[in-house]
Amino acid sequence: MTKRDTSQGVLAGLPHGAEVVLPRGASLILEHAIGGQIDLRSGTIWLTEPGRPRDVFLRDGQRWVLGSDDRVVLTAWTPSRVRVAGPAAATRGGHPR
Repeated sequence: MTKRDTSQGVLAGLPHGAEVVLPRGASLILEHAIGGQIDLRSGTIWLTEPGRPRDVFLRDGQRWVLGSDDRVVLTAWTPSRVRVAGPAAATRGGHPR
């Protein structure tokens, strides 16, 4: 698992299994990550995914499976720790778990 501090700006193209620390207001951009799993370890993030009628807020312990292969933006509303994993073997519904 790789840890990165994003206080320097926006990241793109993270390796699968990366764990990221996002300060409040920082963003993380994921591209071509369909089926990828977002695990929010702590904090609150705002997730914008193309093709979804609404944006999503994830809170401590929630999980989201990406249903889009387009650019997905995660923005920290509070200091947050996020794990980005490869495609989930189970359902790809894109709902918080």
